Amino acid sequence: MSNVNSKLGKTVYINSNLLPGGGNIPLGPQCAAGVASNPPACFDYSSIAQNLSGRPNPYSPTWTVNAGIEYRFALAHGDTLTPRVDYTYIDGQNQTVQGAAADFIPAHSLVNVSMTYANGPWQVQGYATNLANKTYIVGETYGPSYFLGRPRQYGVRVSRSF
Repeated sequence: MSNVNSKLGKTVYINSNLLPGGGNIPLGPQCAAGVASNPPACFDYSSIAQNLSGRPNPYSPTWTVNAGIEYRFALAHGDTLTPRVDYTYIDGQNQTVQGAAADFIPAHSLVNVSMTYANGPWQVQGYATNLANKTYIVGETYGPSYFLGRPRQYGVRVSRSF
């Protein structure tokens, strides 16, 4: 389990979409105090500059919890059977420094399970991830277009130790 309370330090943000030409034309550096804008020699960005100091860092959820439990059952001839359940919770988080409501990724939790049979150097494991087949957002782009986490997946792994 982790608790993170990170905040941005001194951060000034210029939204390029608010610039003349949508940020696609050279405007020059910030004009010195008392000097009028004269692109491309200099530009006065002060009207669109945002002070973001103190806002949460992007992709920095306050709470993250991971917990797992397993129990190894002894079988005949030294074989073992091990069921396991894992739980993950990731708190809501902002994906950008602006912290706009549209940039917020809601909290989500997942449950994964597995069953491992071991016989000497051999192991066979059946597993399922995202057992409840939850749809959850892990990122997004303008539009908005969402990047979704993995759906339920299941399979079998076979391994041998040497």
